[in-house]
Amino acid sequence: MMTRNGGFRWATGLLLGGMLAAPVFAAPTDQAVSLFKQYCMGTDGDLDAAIKALDSSKTFGHRSGHDGDTMRYASFTGPSHINASVKIGFATIDDHCTIILQDVADPMGTSQQIAQSLAAPTHAEVAQIKPFDDYGKGGYGIIGDENEGDILVAPLADGIRKGIVHINYFP
Repeated sequence: MMTRNGGFRWATGLLLGGMLAAPVFAAPTDQAVSLFKQYCMGTDGDLDAAIKALDSSKTFGHRSGHDGDTMRYASFTGPSHINASVKIGFATIDDHCTIILQDVADPMGTSQQIAQSLAAPTHAEVAQIKPFDDYGKGGYGIIGDENEGDILVAPLADGIRKGIVHINYFP
């Protein structure tokens, strides 16, 4: 479970420190980072706006999910090896927007590179996250202030499929 009161904010371990320069990625990793900035972070934490932006996007399509009174889940297919999802109102995890990168050869190394890349422009610190829930190998987090939100980049460790990295934004 990942909530502001526990989970992610308190699962941080060793601080890794920022990089001097952002790494250069091969596609589609660089595309996934760009899409994350545009759709997840580009709505200033308004996840309803993120859903609307993904819905009207020429990049993402094939929306599926659930629109309930208190819970909303929207999932979208995107360009090759990249998908997106938004969860709002779940009891077990804070509201968040995720870009999902599939078929990654080195999920943990890629997670670290993406987190460092996202932290570099603001010189934010990247924290190594201890394993929890679907992220059984841990990951990397950037803990923002109350106005910025948090970022978690981690390989999915559900045992079903390997090579999946989640880039999560928790406004």
